[in-house]
Formats: sequence, C-alpha cells, structure tokens
Amino acid sequence: MNDTLAGMLGVFDMPGLVPFGTPEAEGLGRIGTLRETSDGRSLALVVKEVLGAPRVVLTCPEKKIRRAAVVTGSCSDFVPRAAELGVDAIIGGEFKYHTLDYALSVGICCIGAGHYYTERHAPEVLGRLVGAILPAAEIIISDPGCPAEVL
Repeated sequence: MNDTLAGMLGVFDMPGLVPFGTPEAEGLGRIGTLRETSDGRSLALVVKEVLGAPRVVLTCPEKKIRRAAVVTGSCSDFVPRAAELGVDAIIGGEFKYHTLDYALSVGICCIGAGHYYTERHAPEVLGRLVGAILPAAEIIISDPGCPAEVL
C-alpha cells in the first residue's frame, strides 16, 4: 500500500523508493527522494489534494524537504526510525501529539492526512491483485467512507 500511496502522490522518484519500518513492522513504510525539493506547506497541499482529505496536519510549513517517508494509517511508531534514516519529512495518516513534538525536536516535518485517506486506495489495490490471480472472479469494491466528519 505504501508503494501505491507514494506513486499516487506523484512527487517521488519511484525507482529509488526503499522499504523501512519498526522491528514489529519491518519493511512496511517507504523512504524516497522527491523529484524536486519542496517546502512543507506545498507538499502538504499536494497530499491533501491527491488524497481528497478535508484537512492535513502539518508541523513545519517552511522546512525544505528532499527525502521523505510514507506510511499509511497510524505512523507515530515509524518516526524515530525515519529520523535515524535521515528523512526531512514523514507523510502518514495520523500522529500522536508527543510524536509531533519529538519529530520537531529532531527536524522532521510531519504531514498527516488522516488514517482513512491514506488507506482508502487499499481495496482497489487488493482488487487488482485478486483479479490478476483469478481473472474470472467478480470483484466488488465497497467504500463506506470516512466514519468521521471534519467541521
């Protein structure tokens, strides 16, 4: 899913994308170089638009970003490892408050688009995989939408 999310955003040099993670979820996230250096605000606006998120959480609008991590859904546990690997930003679903504070202290910009918005492409990805394995199968994709409303 993280490869797909990185591709959807359209800002990564995809051949250079590498897996990273936590001991419990090694290889789940992705780290890559952006095609062009961006500031946090501009990158967050791309994330918001591409994912159709009603809002994004951003910690460092002015920071220059060249290397970024992508982790769908809840991604707070990935921030320390991303810091060790020298990323400028991490794009994910949601961050805990203390994680945002920690990320700022180590110079990482956090862009959170919401858990649902970073994972809602998963059923289509799985549908394509099943369709490739079972071409005669009827695949029905359901999207109940985000259970929360932003006021």
